[in-house]
Amino acid sequence: MPLNIKKVLVCDAVDKSCVELLEQHGINVTYKLKLPVEELCQEVKNFDAAIVRSDTKITAEVLAAGAGSLKVVGRAGAGVDNIDVPAATANNVVVLKAAGIEKMTLEEIWPLADYITVHTPLIPATRNLISTETLAKCKQGVKVVNVARGGIIDEQAVLDGLESGKVAGAAFDVYPEEPPKSAVTKALISHPKVVATPHLGASTAEAQVRVAVEVA
Repeated sequence: MPLNIKKVLVCDAVDKSCVELLEQHGINVTYKLKLPVEELCQEVKNFDAAIVRSDTKITAEVLAAGAGSLKVVGRAGAGVDNIDVPAATANNVVVLKAAGIEKMTLEEIWPLADYITVHTPLIPATRNLISTETLAKCKQGVKVVNVARGGIIDEQAVLDGLESGKVAGAAFDVYPEEPPKSAVTKALISHPKVVATPHLGASTAEAQVRVAVEVA
């Protein structure tokens, strides 16, 4: 059933292309950034949809306040850990994210991929998704990238793979602890076959344009 979206509340800073695309389709867009939760609860009553990045938390309280009016929460990015998805479902609110994927099963991916890059929220089902067991199913010399959430990739498994040659290289933008503290994480960061950055992936101009357009 199509959703009739006429008014959108943008809660976090997104690229102007998001607003432009929505307005081209006749949608009224309101910017109200960094609202305290009490004000956010009042505001969502007046909108059909809300767009957030990672700063604004769409909690069960916010979703309950918007019940009857709020139809969609759009996340300008991949992770939805700042949105209470079960509460959204209970309030008939659709949660969207800017994913951009081609669907395959994991068992199809492991033996085919030259590069494995993860872009999923960290939930119980995805913790240590890339492990010693999954790396064993991969090509010799596979390269691994984590730009989603720390904990999705078992860092010890990747470190072992780098030493054995199973993993030819790795890149990390996120870590189980930030700033990194564990000996394993520090060993990865300093490894000659690892590129490490301090959780900057969503901060590029290109990334902000892309997620803004996709969430719109």
